[in-house]
Amino acid sequence: MMESKKSWFNKAALRLDLHNSWPIWAGYTLFWLVAASFIATNYYTSQDFQHQMARFWEGCTNLAITFGVQVYGCVVAVWLLRGLFHSRSALAIHALPVDRKQLFAAHLISGVVLNAIPTLALALYGTARFMGSGSDLVLGFWTLVDFLGASWLAYLWAFGFALFCGMLTGQLVMVPVLYGVFSFLSISLSTLLDSMFRKFLPGYAPGNLLGDLGRWLSPWYSMGMDVSWNNSRFDSWVTMLVYALAGTVLMGAAYQLYRRRPLERAGELIIHRPARVVFRLGVALCAALFGSAFFQLLLGVSDSVIAVYILMIICGGVGLLGTRMLELKSFHVINFRLMGEYGGVAAALGLLMVILNTGGMGYVTR
Repeated sequence: MMESKKSWFNKAALRLDLHNSWPIWAGYTLFWLVAASFIATNYYTSQDFQHQMARFWEGCTNLAITFGVQVYGCVVAVWLLRGLFHSRSALAIHALPVDRKQLFAAHLISGVVLNAIPTLALALYGTARFMGSGSDLVLGFWTLVDFLGASWLAYLWAFGFALFCGMLTGQLVMVPVLYGVFSFLSISLSTLLDSMFRKFLPGYAPGNLLGDLGRWLSPWYSMGMDVSWNNSRFDSWVTMLVYALAGTVLMGAAYQLYRRRPLERAGELIIHRPARVVFRLGVALCAALFGSAFFQLLLGVSDSVIAVYILMIICGGVGLLGTRMLELKSFHVINFRLMGEYGGVAAALGLLMVILNTGGMGYVTR
């Protein structure tokens, strides 16, 4: 007797994803057709007919990496995962005789198809527009290949990262929030810490390590800043390949989180319990650093270590308290556990200020 085999993805789930997703890919296709018309007009010069097509694809690649693909990847992920953010729909979907592996695989295939349709439409539009225009078609073709490769690598990162963010939270609106914050958090923190070190450590000279680390951990910013061309050929493949690999790894991490996702917690701020503490402490520390920097400028107390520390612990406490309120959806959140977390935040901030004030990093202090 022949053994029955179970497919690694569910065809019905795939058809449902693609059938309901037409507004997403149709809107993105329209965006590219409008943007491509402006790019073609902008890159058209009567003195340089030969490089029109190549420059057109350069402009499309730059726009895709710095904006288009980054936003679209998040939108696609949110759309495909939308059923997980309501308890009733999540439980109804997973009550069907379909395992999570099949559903996740269907979402991945749908994500690929939803990017392939607008990309193919743009490729056909760009090729048809410059055919017979006197442009160098061979150079234009290879620049088109560069566009396809670079945009797809950027999409792998954006889509994988957005899926990972979606598996951390139980609220739909939090997915783009986490996606946007994490995309620029590191470069913002490195810039803020660099400014703080220069302020309190007169012997401190800005180095490359902190800035490079912040840049590489801020993918959207890094990809946008590292886009470079050499004789109409894309020249930032290393950066794109690194982030595409990271996006693929995050897809695997998202699948592992999905397998362990408690469906009854849909609607909660952070789904997984271990991640809640990390999230609260991270928000508190970021609120302390960014909030104190804002009030330093507002109140003019930037040179006082004690005043800066007081601002930090106040802002950090507000951030921790606000995050806990959002988690529990209640104002009654103060308990011994929260006070312990606040004590840890205050101690970490105090250690930072002691190091800055005593020259513990090896630099000369005031």
